[in-house]
Amino acid sequence: MIPTWFFFTLFSVFGLVAAELSQRVSMKKVEDISAEANNFIVWLIISSVGLITSLLTGQLDFSPINLNYLLYFVAIGVIYFWGGTLFYSSYKGLSAAVGMTLVTFSAIVSTTIGILFLDEGFSFYKVLGIGMIIFAIFLVNYNK
Repeated sequence: MIPTWFFFTLFSVFGLVAAELSQRVSMKKVEDISAEANNFIVWLIISSVGLITSLLTGQLDFSPINLNYLLYFVAIGVIYFWGGTLFYSSYKGLSAAVGMTLVTFSAIVSTTIGILFLDEGFSFYKVLGIGMIIFAIFLVNYNK
């Protein structure tokens, strides 16, 4: 049987690919689809599939939830929604290479939010990874 973490990792990767492709396709349509509507629909579908999968695999527990964690998740959701919306809006003027560079920057944001709000551990490898991403972004921009 496939480990649950592996399934959710694959699901996350395919969800991001689907989001990127839907954004590219919707930008080529004749009708002008707003960035907010596209982002909402894409992530509603992805989160619904994730919720259903979590319920079916028993990974989600509806025991009493600490209100502080719920507020953190709402804040992260709002930030992520507007970040995705702004990213989609910026796609209209960016090349694919620059867009993918911005996507790699999301690892820095996720790690920082995890450390600040969700009590995730802080280690040398995380700092090294963040440094490598920033260095790669610098190299991509320096060559242009």
